[in-house]
Amino acid sequence: MTTELKYAVFGNGSWATAIVKMLCEKTASINWYVRKQQTIDYIQKEQHNPSYLSSVSFNTDQLRLSSDINEVAASADVLVFAIPSAFVYAQLKKLNIDISTKIILCGLSGPMPCGGSCPRASFVFDGSLYEHRYSYSYSEPNL
Repeated sequence: MTTELKYAVFGNGSWATAIVKMLCEKTASINWYVRKQQTIDYIQKEQHNPSYLSSVSFNTDQLRLSSDINEVAASADVLVFAIPSAFVYAQLKKLNIDISTKIILCGLSGPMPCGGSCPRASFVFDGSLYEHRYSYSYSEPNL
């Protein structure tokens, strides 16, 4: 007997919104980390992202939206990070749960604006911040 993997998406820009929509087509529910409660309330009421890909509608019964990054990370087997590089480090610093057994998909774009005070995006999940079993990278298109 196989168990269906549980997915969590982190971010709510166009890239994250598109990924959530694709996952909704294939799974019963998606855990979605959205930083602002105001955005969560809007998505739950209007069934679409207010700022990105607003023509894409969601069945909100499938969405498990939360502004608590630890709650979302704990609820899934596969963590899909689609947070802009400029903001990912600050968000990841909020994680205080063990993610070492999670499958991590990391799609970051753009430079890290830390001036040397944080690791490059490519090293965020290589063990310098988090030990893990599986980690994969993907890239969004730069238009």
